[in-house]
Amino acid sequence: MLFRSSVEYFEQAVKLQPKEKTYLNNFGWSNWTLYVSGKGGEAELKKAVESFYKMNSLDPSYHGESLKMALEELKEVDPGTAKAYTIKDDNNSDNDKAGDSKDEKNKDEGGDNGPPQ
Repeated sequence: MLFRSSVEYFEQAVKLQPKEKTYLNNFGWSNWTLYVSGKGGEAELKKAVESFYKMNSLDPSYHGESLKMALEELKEVDPGTAKAYTIKDDNNSDNDKAGDSKDEKNKDEGGDNGPPQ
């Protein structure tokens, strides 16, 4: 139970400062730890992936292996959801490790990819 309360603190920190890489990393790892320990489920895995994805989008050189690790697991658990994520490598180029990215699907459908990130 103590660990779950720490997840709540990291979640609050991310809400207050959503672009702080350290908070995103800690929130992701907290959810990942719950998932791999068996104390959490698919929801915690998805929160970990989303947190690591946001962190990777801000700075691909900052713990990119965390996203790769969690995304590999998500591909096993929920391949459809995993396809929505693109991993950026350290050179800021898109390196699609999961399948079709959100941006690529939108481009293929003739949609606007939105503002550059």
